[in-house]
Amino acid sequence: MRADLIKRKSEKVKNLNRAANCHRDNVCVDRAATAGFLSPLNSNATNGASPMDTSDLIAFAIFVAVMTSTPGPGNLTFMAIGATAGFRAALPVIVASQLGSLALNLSVAFGLGTLMADGGPLVNVFKILCLGYMTYLAWRIISLNIRPLDSVRLPSFWEGLLIHPLSPKTWAMSLVAYTTFLAGSDQTQFANGLILASGFISGGSIFHSLWAMVGVSVLKLIGEGPLMRAITIVMAVGMLGATLWAMII
Repeated sequence: MRADLIKRKSEKVKNLNRAANCHRDNVCVDRAATAGFLSPLNSNATNGASPMDTSDLIAFAIFVAVMTSTPGPGNLTFMAIGATAGFRAALPVIVASQLGSLALNLSVAFGLGTLMADGGPLVNVFKILCLGYMTYLAWRIISLNIRPLDSVRLPSFWEGLLIHPLSPKTWAMSLVAYTTFLAGSDQTQFANGLILASGFISGGSIFHSLWAMVGVSVLKLIGEGPLMRAITIVMAVGMLGATLWAMII
């Protein structure tokens, strides 16, 4: 009798242990299943991508400073406007150009840059539009000096909006910046677009303004006359040359 009681207690303990083990096994299975389900959410941490660190930001800032400070369709346009009509006339066009830069850089970050980089008929049409608009802008700049200023309409805010979206140089430097400094990070597209756009807007606002001020200084130094007209024509031709160069490379 006593032996039967001990045997029943032993079997009861075994059943309890088995139930506990099953419970533990179920928890382990659930954890494994949960880990497998959540693993795609953690894939960015293991696919080699990393957030943008301080050294990358510094390199990006240097790249933006170099690109936005060198001669190009925008800088030469603002210098020409400053040289013929003063900084106040150039300021609305500078502001408009930065709004155009914002739209362009966000477009690059959200995928339009890939389409442009692939080439094809669409890009060829875009290049023709770029060359046509820059030729028109060059003529507008030249006309500021070959005709009386009060009889010529200054470049408008709306014309400034198209300076960067229709500038091959701006597209090229935005694509290079995005692919070099941002595309390999695990940040969201929105974060990458914000960094790209804010960087170029900051650099553009500073250096476009400086180029316009240089134009104002040139006007004060040599005044109006044949030399000023010659300088304006050189700047307009240089703007077209910069556009063609960006289209070729």
